[in-house]
Amino acid sequence: MDFHLKRTEVDLKWRDLQSCWCFISSAKDLVQDLGCRVQKTKDNCDSIQSLLRGQSKQPIFRKKDNKKGPLILLDDRIEHVNRKYSSIQGMGASSTSCCRFV
Repeated sequence: MDFHLKRTEVDLKWRDLQSCWCFISSAKDLVQDLGCRVQKTKDNCDSIQSLLRGQSKQPIFRKKDNKKGPLILLDDRIEHVNRKYSSIQGMGASSTSCCRFV
């Protein structure tokens, strides 16, 4: 966009209406394209943040029988860690796919 504007400062003759309208049209198209890409990026950031919020609210380990107290059930910790790890991998794949199409 900067290159386009700089070239116009040097080359464009404001008395030539055809060149002016051509510049205005191409500049409008560039700005609209940039606006669309910025909006897609914002939407992707929002979706990634919602994925992260969902992950941060899920603990890896839970208390035994959801009771109050300091005891955490560690008997099946490998299963819990593997489940959390695969969930995080899926979230990573989702966020990576969001970033590819911007």
